[in-house]
Amino acid sequence: MNLLMQLGLLYFINLFVVGPSVHKIQSQYLHFHARVFDSDGQFLADEWESYEGKEDLCQIGMSSPLFYFTVVFLWVLLIVRELRTTERLARDVWSMPSCRLSSQMTGEDTSHSVVQVVALTPCVRSLIYMLVILPKLVICCTLMYLGCQWLTATNSFADLVMNSIAMEFVTGVDEALYETLLPVAHRKQVADINFVTYRPRTAGRSKDFAAFKRSFTY
Repeated sequence: MNLLMQLGLLYFINLFVVGPSVHKIQSQYLHFHARVFDSDGQFLADEWESYEGKEDLCQIGMSSPLFYFTVVFLWVLLIVRELRTTERLARDVWSMPSCRLSSQMTGEDTSHSVVQVVALTPCVRSLIYMLVILPKLVICCTLMYLGCQWLTATNSFADLVMNSIAMEFVTGVDEALYETLLPVAHRKQVADINFVTYRPRTAGRSKDFAAFKRSFTY
């Protein structure tokens, strides 16, 4: 349900929001270029002075490059945060041992009375990658692309900020569904399940260097 809703939102956002906004801004610039430039591409100062769409054109986000690139940069950072969370999940799933039977996947921590996932069957591992990790990557990359398009096509400085905030709600659909539709008892039961991840022992400096290298890559 969550996956279908997020993918559906992306489809309708592209169809009803991003597409028309891009078309509108392209038409606006085409009209400006046809009126203010001659056939040789020379700027006509007199036509610009009498151009009726001057105020609207000056409100386009890209007319202030510093402000525009700052907002787009922050928007990309928000998506990169989601990508890094997904990448950590992928590494944790990859690092878990394999087992043949589903009964071998879990164990109980008697000292804390919680269920621990200590291994994954190949089928479960594949399903996690196909139904959780891969869709999250696709959604994040698509959302980043659509968001950059929409921000570029924004014709108001105020909307430039508001649009970046509005697009982020798509990434929170899964948490909203989880917290709203599932009963508290079930959420507590899920929260009590711990995944025991296994990482190779490395020196502290090597581990820190690997972490900084991943951050630099992002």
